[in-house]
Amino acid sequence: MSTAAARRRRQRNKGAAEEATRAKLASSLDSGDYYGALQMYRTVVSRWLKRAEAEVESGSVSGSASASSHFGKAEKTAHEGAMGLLKKGQASCGADLSTVLFKLWNEHRAQVDDRRKELVKELNSAFIECLQGSDATAEDKNSYYRVMRSFAEWSAKCGAYASGDPALQLLCARSKVFMGDLPSAAEHYVHAHEPKEFASVLVKWSKMGYKSERSAFLARAVLQLLCQENIKDASALRSEFVSIWKHEGVALDDPLMNVTGYLIETVQRDAAPLFKLLRDKYAPCLASDPSFAGYLDRIGRMYFNIRVQKTGMAAMMENMMSMFGAPPQ
Repeated sequence: MSTAAARRRRQRNKGAAEEATRAKLASSLDSGDYYGALQMYRTVVSRWLKRAEAEVESGSVSGSASASSHFGKAEKTAHEGAMGLLKKGQASCGADLSTVLFKLWNEHRAQVDDRRKELVKELNSAFIECLQGSDATAEDKNSYYRVMRSFAEWSAKCGAYASGDPALQLLCARSKVFMGDLPSAAEHYVHAHEPKEFASVLVKWSKMGYKSERSAFLARAVLQLLCQENIKDASALRSEFVSIWKHEGVALDDPLMNVTGYLIETVQRDAAPLFKLLRDKYAPCLASDPSFAGYLDRIGRMYFNIRVQKTGMAAMMENMMSMFGAPPQ
């Protein structure tokens, strides 16, 4: 038998073995033994990963190509298994295998690309469908959120955004909305680059508070976005928030609402004196939330190089941190 013929035969045998493995995995799902199916999927993922690592250690060019192929089969198996388990209504097992996929990407610093983000979006949709029923437990929902958060953390480590890819932060935000936890959702929307959707969630959240506090919900989010130098989303968020309330017959015209608009305009100019004037003039309303002062201090440093002289414990802590090489706050 020629070398080429032997190679073709090995390829056919390998393909047949892989097809048999896929059939066993599918059969394990159909059998209803979901824990057994989970363990089988984990075993196959581990097998592909070990083969990939062995090829990398070989150091050959062909080994590198084979390692990439084996790694791809490991992530495909983990994703397909998680999807299959979720479609069977097995949120816990689906979350377990989703976490296997996350660890695979995170530990091997897999590239954050559109294809992988699409895989996460598919998992997100499967989780929502799986958890729609009334029998979904709080732990199942928490597992769903933890999975989405882990993928956002992977994207922060391996991608272009220090706080995580906006598309994955958006999934985290939506998972928290699904759970009814709007305050936590807002923490993710700040990084999601979806100001209109964020505004609708803020309006819904603000309806749970006092009427006099409605503007505070917006102000906090606007200041957080300005601290990220995301002026575009800060402006769009404010406009949408006002528009939604106006559509409901509510005109928001109070000092805190006004100062957020002025701040958005001011940071787009070389206007340090105006920034200081705004802080002084609107000090009473800006004192309504203890977190506002910290955000404003940071905005002053970022846009106008204004550094606030700290005293007391704050100054002591900053001095101690500087001794260890930490940048001034």
